[in-house]
Amino acid sequence: EADAVCQDYSNINAPTRAFRLIHAGLRQQFASRFGIFAGLCQAAEVYFVTEVASLFTGASYGCLPTMADNFEINVFPLAALGVQADCELSPRLMLRASVYNGCAAGTLREQFRFRPGADGVLHLGSLTYTTGRGGRPTPFPNIVQLGWNVGNHPAEAGRKHTQFGFWLTGEQWLGALAGWQLTGAATFSFECHDSPSAKHYWNAALAVQPPRREDVRIALGLGRACYRDAHETAIELNAQWPVARWLSVQPAIHLMRTNGREQVAALLRLNCSLP
Repeated sequence: EADAVCQDYSNINAPTRAFRLIHAGLRQQFASRFGIFAGLCQAAEVYFVTEVASLFTGASYGCLPTMADNFEINVFPLAALGVQADCELSPRLMLRASVYNGCAAGTLREQFRFRPGADGVLHLGSLTYTTGRGGRPTPFPNIVQLGWNVGNHPAEAGRKHTQFGFWLTGEQWLGALAGWQLTGAATFSFECHDSPSAKHYWNAALAVQPPRREDVRIALGLGRACYRDAHETAIELNAQWPVARWLSVQPAIHLMRTNGREQVAALLRLNCSLP
């Protein structure tokens, strides 16, 4: 049996359950530039899962360790009641802000509650600048995103712990090499005040699209997380290869080095898209 790692190998790491509700609420659009959603929701799809990050199977690309390991944050399989607002400041500049219940949950009995006094609250926000897509036929837009988090949540001895931090993400088309489209990405995140677990994290990634195969993706990522009692480097190499119009296979290899101890894991994921 493999020793424990700090970052999970898979971003699908939920225990088996017949039914999960992760999104339910109402959205109102005002004019064409401002929208607000209220209800049960998840933070990952709004803030962390960019187009390049979505290629990876490792958990840190779905939610940064500085938030996943320091907060009871509403990322899969957990959800929380909250309010999400977005404002298009210009055709290229998007401002987002959210307030969630401080303790996310995975069961209907616990999800539909908003208790700042007992659970605390979590605020996330981001400012994203999109410059459009790079060379053709690459599917990835060029973006720069500055995000921030402020959280107040329960800690030991019945007291609350407040902390804040930020992250910075960039994704940029690098060019074409013999027809292969190359896109680079990088993220840095930091918790500024007495983080109980992960203190800072960074990753660098390369997404590759072969010539004449717009449906194939190859991704290589390197990330490093620093915790209060550990440091861990994670490398992932994966590919998405369609075998039918509705089905693709995604083999992945992970290398984790935790406090000098190395582990290797292989993963095979099936991605199914129903019409």
